[in-house]
Amino acid sequence: MTGYIKAFKPELKIKDYELYRGVYCSECRVLGRLYTPIARMLLSYDFTFLSIVRLALQEQCGKFEKGRCCVNPAKKCLKCTDDAELERSADVVIIVSYYKLLDDIADGGFFKRLACRLIKPALSLMHKKAARRQEMLDRAVASAMKEQEKIEKSGTASLDEAADPSGKMLATIFSQGYYGEDKIQLWRFGYLLGRWIYLLDAVDDIEKDIKSGSYNPLKAKFPDANSLSGDEFRKFAKERLDLTAGETANALGGLKFNRFGDIIENVVCDGMFASQTEVFRKKEGVKNEKESVLGSRSTGHGE
Repeated sequence: MTGYIKAFKPELKIKDYELYRGVYCSECRVLGRLYTPIARMLLSYDFTFLSIVRLALQEQCGKFEKGRCCVNPAKKCLKCTDDAELERSADVVIIVSYYKLLDDIADGGFFKRLACRLIKPALSLMHKKAARRQEMLDRAVASAMKEQEKIEKSGTASLDEAADPSGKMLATIFSQGYYGEDKIQLWRFGYLLGRWIYLLDAVDDIEKDIKSGSYNPLKAKFPDANSLSGDEFRKFAKERLDLTAGETANALGGLKFNRFGDIIENVVCDGMFASQTEVFRKKEGVKNEKESVLGSRSTGHGE
C-alpha cells in the first residue's frame, strides 16, 4: 500500500497509541515468523489498520502482553496474542506486495525495475505460501491488478473508473470471511477507503507522471506542469478527496466495534485528513521553490 492510512498522533490518547503500536509490532513479529525476517520490511501502517479494524469487530480479542521488539530487543513493546487475524493480515502484506512488485517491474523506471527484479525471487517464494493460505484473496488481488492494467491502457479520464479496481480490492480484503450486514458494511468501507487511496496517490504522483508520461487520470484535465500551478488543481483534487474521505467516515457508522473505536476514528477522521494536508503541503513547497528559482533568474537578467 501507500502509507497514507495512519494515525494522527497529536489527537490520539497515549494508551491508544500504545495499542496501535502494539498491533504494528505484533504484525511485524508474525510476518517474521511466517515469512522470514526480510518480510518485515514490507509492513506499513496501512496493513496495521486492516488488522485493527478486523480485530475490533471480533467478539473477543487476544490479550496484549508486554514484551520486547524482535528487531531491537532493547525496546519494549506490547504484543497481541491473537495470532489468527494477524496471520491473515501478514498473508495480505505478502500478496499485495507481490502484485505491486509485478506492477513496478512492468511500469517502473530502469533502476526501479532492476531493484524489483533482484527482490522478486525471494518475494515469489513468500507469495507461493501466502497464495496457498489465502487462495480467494490472492485471486481477488490478481484480478484487481489486471483490471487496473486494462483501465490504464485504455487511457480513461474517468476518476471513478480508474479508482474502481483499488476500491474492489480493499473491499474484498476487509470483508472476506464476514457475512450478512457486517460484510455489506465492511465492503462499502473498504471500497471507499481504496478509492480514496487511489485518488490521493494520483494527486501525489501527478508531476512525476506528467514528466515520465505514465498514466494518471488527472492528466486529462491537468496535462502539464503549468496547469498545476494555479488554485484550480488544488480545489479540484481537494473536493474529490474530501467527498470520498467524508463518505468513508460515514461508512464507520454501519460497523459495530467492540474495541479500538477511538483509534479507528482517529485514523479515518484525523489521519486521512493529515495525509491529504501533507501531500498538498509538499506540492506547495515544490511550487514555492520553483517560483523562487524563477524569481532569482528574473532578477539576474534584470541586472
